[in-house]
Amino acid sequence: MIQVLQNLEPVQYSQGTFLFTELDDVNEVIFIGDGLYDVGYEINKQIHLKMRFPGKTVIGGFEACFDKRCLFIYKTYITCKGYIIRKQNWRKLEQDHPELYASIKRQALFNYIHKIRRPLLE
Repeated sequence: MIQVLQNLEPVQYSQGTFLFTELDDVNEVIFIGDGLYDVGYEINKQIHLKMRFPGKTVIGGFEACFDKRCLFIYKTYITCKGYIIRKQNWRKLEQDHPELYASIKRQALFNYIHKIRRPLLE
């Protein structure tokens, strides 16, 4: 488990930074510690950011666990600080700690469906 923690890299994103856009490959999981970010979509070249999330949340966990492309746009509202773990190191967790990874994967799926996908598609 310590190996996983050693793979966390500190990161800071300035205000207005696009973290992910639609159809991006998600090659890192972002753990937002402080800050606010918005989630939305693009229709007819117009970006609609509909939801705002606080720190202490995870971006990209679902996509990294299930090898999916990003369906939504994630953009910082104010400066965000946190940590990232690259997808290859994230997937090592599956090999090294399968029970923990299974739990993380279930939680990522639940959060994505109920807190992001379903509200944005309504």
